[in-house]
This record gives sequence, C-alpha cells and structure tokens, in this order.
Amino acid sequence: MTRICGGIVLIALSLGACSREEAPSNEAPDSGAPSAPSENDAGISDERDANIPDADRVDLCPDGFPRGTPGNARLVAKLASPPEGIAVCPNGDVFVSIPDEAKILRVPLDGNAPELWATLAGRQPLGMDCLDGTLFVVDFRSNDAAVLRIAAKGAQAEALPPIEGGTGYSALNGIVAIKGRGIYVSDASNTPFGRIVLFTETAPGKYVASVAKSGIAFPNGLAFDSKAETLDVALTLQSQVLAFTADADAGLGTGKVTWSGVPLVDSIDGIAIDEHKALYVAHNPQGYVGRTSDDSKLATMKEPKSLAFRGGVLLITGAEGLYGKPLGICGVER
Repeated sequence: MTRICGGIVLIALSLGACSREEAPSNEAPDSGAPSAPSENDAGISDERDANIPDADRVDLCPDGFPRGTPGNARLVAKLASPPEGIAVCPNGDVFVSIPDEAKILRVPLDGNAPELWATLAGRQPLGMDCLDGTLFVVDFRSNDAAVLRIAAKGAQAEALPPIEGGTGYSALNGIVAIKGRGIYVSDASNTPFGRIVLFTETAPGKYVASVAKSGIAFPNGLAFDSKAETLDVALTLQSQVLAFTADADAGLGTGKVTWSGVPLVDSIDGIAIDEHKALYVAHNPQGYVGRTSDDSKLATMKEPKSLAFRGGVLLITGAEGLYGKPLGICGVER
C-alpha cells in the first residue's frame, strides 16, 4: 500500500522498474493477466457457516468463509481510480481505499456496483483494516496525517490521537487491527527512520498512542499472527520482511528477517500470511504477487498493492481494481 513521496523513495521506484530473474513457479501459472469474472462469479463464495451443512464445515476457514479450491486470479471489480488499501470485515464485507478521490468504497463480490461508504476530504487514505465492524484507515499525507475511525456508512471519520508529547505522524501507510491487543500502524515518515505506532483502546472508542518500535527504514505493509504472536513488517526500500515478537505488553521485540529481495529493486508493498505460515508479498513495480515459501508467482497484474484473505481467497488491490486469487488455503488466524 505504498504511496511514494520524497527523493529517497522516488529513486527506489525508478530502480524498481527494472526486473530481476524470477524464480520458477511451483504452481500452474495463470494465463497472463487475471481474467474478468463470468456473470455473478468472482471465484469467491458468500456462503456463511449458517448456510453450510454440518458435513461441509470442515472446509470453512476461521473467518467462517469456505476454503474453496485453487483457481486463476480474476478481476473481481474494475474501478475507475486505482485502489490502495483493503479491509475484510467479519460479516464478509470488503472495503477499499481510493486515495486519488479520498474515498472508501464497499465492493460487492457479486458484480454489482461499488458503494460509496465514506468521503475523507483533504485526506489520502491508504492502508485499512476492520475490527468488530469498524473501519480503521491510515492517511498518508506528509503533514497532519492521521489514523481515522469510521464506525458506519456515512459516519464522520474520527481521528485517533497523536502520541502524547510527540511530533505527530507523517506518511502513515500500513495497518493491522488485532482484537484485545490494539491497532498497529506503520509510520514511514519518508526517511530511513520510520516506526511502528500502537493504538491501545482504553475505553470504548478511546485510544492512547505509543511507539512500539522505532528506527525502521520505510515500514509498509503489516500482517499479524496471533498464535505465534508476531507482527510481520514489509520494508519497501530494503526489500525485506521482518517478523517482530509482540510482547505481552503489546510492545515489539527483536525483528527476524523472514524474506529478503533485492534492495530498492523489489520495492515490496502489502503482505499477508496463510494458515501454514507462508508469506505472500506484493511486488509492486514488477507487477506480481508471490509466495515466498515455494517461490511461486501466484498472480500478475499492474501495480499490486495490498493483500487480505477472505476464506480461501487472497484479495489484491491493483491499478485496475480489486482482484481475487482462489488458493484453497485460509489466512492465518488473527
């Protein structure tokens, strides 16, 4: 979910246009770019557990949606402006952020037109997540950036507080909301000295902000594993993913490198983790989403950005809209 500002990162993107030799895929490749869905078929099931026979419940993911079977990536919804962030709510609703229009859209998966959910005038919404039906959206603006809370359709967006005694936020990018723990946000600051900020809910709708980790070079996409209690952080400039232990007090401990690419060239963006702990990475300049455990290239598209699981389908935002890649694998339990 990268939005680039500042000289250092502009250099990274220009270099990122150069491709490196791709590792061979261990999965049957898609036939070129993702195909458009057939009528009322995005490769994603809307069945919830209440509608599924007991005998078939073994095929449900922890989020209540079917695991399904592997298939080709498809363009689920073609959008007029490029989306960036993506959020999947517990009821299965899918939302995307449109930074160029300062809007949040709810995207039906049945082919119907997207629904305007919120307008964030003067903001530049990027990363998104959903917690208990409430949307949390980060604003990338270089000055006066904020984390925004949207409780319902058309509701006024509420800005979460700054760090007490701090200097505010700059270039907020990735976000992951974890029930009972808090909301982690990557604050890139357009410098090599970015940080991870944690928002802890002290009372319903009331939050306190603190620095969970500092000195991280351009942190971007985030993913959380509740069982391992680790927060994975994509570093765009270094083209690495680090897994930080999330301590009991919600602070972040030592980071361990779980994947490395070519610095500056890969310029990775969003990440996701599946139930087998495999890592998925959006290679934005190269135009593909890969799985690091087997070096497979799962889907190709222009400028893949953010990733999120819904059942056994990996959802992806790209330059043309929202894509779905049926994997037959669930996302990691959060």
